[in-house]
Amino acid sequence: MPAPTLPPEARDATDVTSADAYLPGQLVWVYHTSWQPGVVLDASPHAVMVRYLYHERAMGVDTVLADRLAHRDEPDPLMDETRVRR
Repeated sequence: MPAPTLPPEARDATDVTSADAYLPGQLVWVYHTSWQPGVVLDASPHAVMVRYLYHERAMGVDTVLADRLAHRDEPDPLMDETRVRR
């Protein structure tokens, strides 16, 4: 799935997956001023901890709400090298 074209606040709530449905190692798009490739580190019923790329090569770790995430099918060579394996 390509990156969403809408910012989180403009997305339809029915398009948002609940936070606890995400699994460690899952590929995601993370909204951080724009949609960036990321990978799930952990999830709770309320939020998801992710590692993601920003500024093209920098990596960050953050806890985000589910509306700032979307499923990602497209591989990203730099991001997916750091993918969590459990």
